[in-house]
Amino acid sequence: MSRGIQDINVAQAQALIQQGAFVLDVREPDEFEAGHVPASTLIPLGQLADRVAELDSQRTHKIVVICHGGKRSATACGQLAELGFGCTYNIAGGILAWRKAKLPVVR
Repeated sequence: MSRGIQDINVAQAQALIQQGAFVLDVREPDEFEAGHVPASTLIPLGQLADRVAELDSQRTHKIVVICHGGKRSATACGQLAELGFGCTYNIAGGILAWRKAKLPVVR
């Protein structure tokens, strides 16, 4: 873990989400439409810097970040840490791992 970023598995992610963590999906709109974590918010990685105001203004809430396989979400976590967000969690394996674990997906 560095700068408030932590890789977590899907079970840990689900627990954080159930506790009220914000779910940020950084994939592209077509990927999001094909299936996403319930209650997730789509902000594609390329738009994150311009749309950061849509996230927790106090930068104190836990943010769980997901993408397709884990790389874009790790990048997003790094960007958020640089912007002062204290608790960001990267879902290792992304939506692929989420689906493999048979967790709920919204289409």
